[in-house]
Amino acid sequence: MSAPFPIPQGERIEFVRAFLVLEFREDFTFSEAMLPGLRGELRRAARRAGLAPEAFVALFDPPVSSDPYAQRRYQRPGPAFVLQPPAKLPRVLAAGESLELPLLLLGRGVRQLASFCRVWLALGELGIDQGQGRFTLNAVLAEDLSGNRSPIWSLASAAPLPLVLTRADWWLDGLPVPERVRLTLHTPARLLANGRPLFRPGWENLFPFILRRVGSMVHAHCEVELFDDPAPLLDAARRVEVLGGRLRWRDWRVLEDEEGGESRELGGVVGKLDLGGEGLAEVLWLLRLAALLNLGKGATYGAGYLYIKEIP
Repeated sequence: MSAPFPIPQGERIEFVRAFLVLEFREDFTFSEAMLPGLRGELRRAARRAGLAPEAFVALFDPPVSSDPYAQRRYQRPGPAFVLQPPAKLPRVLAAGESLELPLLLLGRGVRQLASFCRVWLALGELGIDQGQGRFTLNAVLAEDLSGNRSPIWSLASAAPLPLVLTRADWWLDGLPVPERVRLTLHTPARLLANGRPLFRPGWENLFPFILRRVGSMVHAHCEVELFDDPAPLLDAARRVEVLGGRLRWRDWRVLEDEEGGESRELGGVVGKLDLGGEGLAEVLWLLRLAALLNLGKGATYGAGYLYIKEIP
């Protein structure tokens, strides 16, 4: 097992790993298929909550950097929050049962917690999926490096609660650097090249998306330049060996247009890649960060959820 590869400026990359505690007021089945629709549902809820225009933009449509160099280098950043699917879906919930929805708040997104919770309170009144699944947001629980959870927001408390911030360098130092890992894309990742989706990408196609996603999110929300030149990381990725597995296309759901236009079918790639080779240790920290941030279009709302697991 290798030593951890140092992450550039990892002490400046902070995040909160948290869980939204949703208590449902009616019987509801929470499934992966509803995740793509959360973008439209949350934006409608933000309008219902009366979120100020500047707060709405900061939460859902963060601006592109004014730096011309950064505009050329980075893709348009996603929001500073990332939702991930709960385990063991679909989940049939009876009225009164609770579900914990994983959430990441990255960098400046931590300061948006109050606005974020305000939107979820409004969503609870509207229903989480096309008017179905009304709930109460009871708390937001943050998890520290030891796995302990504590509330950072509570419906029962009007006073602000202490935040539980995690530094990326400390977090990565506590994770193993195995010789072989399995990368699993659990929910469909819609990866576009020249405006067209990739239906069967390999590792060599996947890694540049990981590089762009992590680089743009960290630059936008933590003001950190992860790399001056991506060439060494791309070279390391070429020295990663694919030991098995493949990615394949999977249709997900038909999504109704939030403005009342035509519906469209959504899908993406899922599957597993077993990875090893001498270059793995040099890029594993990027894969770990990508597992926090998801990948592809709709990553903010649970699409392209990936995780990394050590394999023998």
